[in-house]
Amino acid sequence: MPHDTPSENGAGWPTSYLVEPADAPAFRVRFRPALDGPLAQAYPAGIHDVEVRVESLVDADGVNRACQSMFVDHPQCRRITFAARANDVSVIAFAEEAGFRYVLDVDVREPAGSAPENTATELSLLVLEPQWILEQPIAVDDLPLS
Repeated sequence: MPHDTPSENGAGWPTSYLVEPADAPAFRVRFRPALDGPLAQAYPAGIHDVEVRVESLVDADGVNRACQSMFVDHPQCRRITFAARANDVSVIAFAEEAGFRYVLDVDVREPAGSAPENTATELSLLVLEPQWILEQPIAVDDLPLS
């Protein structure tokens, strides 16, 4: 789900961190397992991957700190995914400022019972990964196969 419609009271987003910027109101950065949301149908999410929802786009450093806390508190998490409406340059730029990198655009179907049903929303996915993932080899010849 894109970031311009925050969830009500965090329903469905079981983990959250409070960010308290010096010059703006406090806000929550919420997380849910990626497999629990519509993004699970859009890309190969791992069992410990999470999706992030940011209530306010005012403190990119605070969002990054919340994500780093998520990695510390959940050491098996290998990816945090930030979904923005495709072509929403300001939201994508905010995510990049918070340390996320753009990966790809996907179409996500609206859930049954929503209006309008059977339509798709195009989202840009950005990811943040912990250092231990970034240090893994990416060339096939360098992969430790045993």
